[in-house]
Amino acid sequence: MNLQILVGNLVKEPEKIDLQEKSMCKLVIAVNENYTDKEGKRPVQYFDIVVWGQLADNCVKYLGKGSKIAVVGK
Repeated sequence: MNLQILVGNLVKEPEKIDLQEKSMCKLVIAVNENYTDKEGKRPVQYFDIVVWGQLADNCVKYLGKGSKIAVVGK
């Protein structure tokens, strides 16, 4: 089974795109690693997330830049 759980912060405002049948929302989240590198910094990974339908509408309504979110997907 391929299961991903990401916890991070939104890098920018959610971008809503209305398509003919459904709504779509694009999110970019930054996830900090659990370790520090040789310079004492925590590396960051960025993930592009796409959400569809009613969940997309809710993301645009309730989330903003800097919001802490958890994403579960496959």
